[in-house]
Amino acid sequence: MNDQYPALYASFRWHVPASVNIAQLCLQRWAVNPLQGRRPALFTQNEFGEARRCSYGELAVTTGKLATGLQKMGLAQGDRVAVAMSQGPEFVAACLAVLAAGGVVLPLSPVLNAHQVTARIIDARANIAIVDATQVPGIVHAQSVYPALGQIIGYGFQHDSTLSWSSLLARQPDVFKIADTTAQSPAFLFIHWALTPPEGRCIATQCAHRDVARLCGITKLVPARSRHFLDRSALEQPGRPA
Repeated sequence: MNDQYPALYASFRWHVPASVNIAQLCLQRWAVNPLQGRRPALFTQNEFGEARRCSYGELAVTTGKLATGLQKMGLAQGDRVAVAMSQGPEFVAACLAVLAAGGVVLPLSPVLNAHQVTARIIDARANIAIVDATQVPGIVHAQSVYPALGQIIGYGFQHDSTLSWSSLLARQPDVFKIADTTAQSPAFLFIHWALTPPEGRCIATQCAHRDVARLCGITKLVPARSRHFLDRSALEQPGRPA
């Protein structure tokens, strides 16, 4: 058998469209299909064993309304939005909403203290934050030190300094047009929490597109019963084109 792997590896290229938005790629194109929209997009389970199921359609509605709210707050393409939430459907919706509106996601780890959260928000020049109850002290402290953080959207709690997630979504229409972004548009800004001084890494849309494609390819090769055990290390196996 003729081994063509070296030639295929050397000639491999990721074909990323010139105009692409991660929210369209991962969510909207499935949600608009009546059949696909009813299928589960996320399964989650908290520390108490309580399970939740969220369909593509449900996730798209939440994402679209939140994206509309962000744009009404003045979010422009390239603006950074801090997302400080526990992992769950709302965290995914928040990240996709920022991307759908053309913004850049600044995810903040729950292990950060108030000083570290403040430093990262200032460095990123974030003007909006989306937060749940686990991250309130750090975000509120950041706003007191950095007044440019003008809007804080709070999920699952009430605070004088925050705008309620549910109230914001209730005022938004169901229809939303995803922003036009290019392959070179920034999508994520990661700042390593353990490094001093912190080091940031900006991930362009085309790089995020590549990782999504790689993950989709891997899940097609893994037995269905094992798919939910995948972790990021599966994306970085030696011998896979990067």
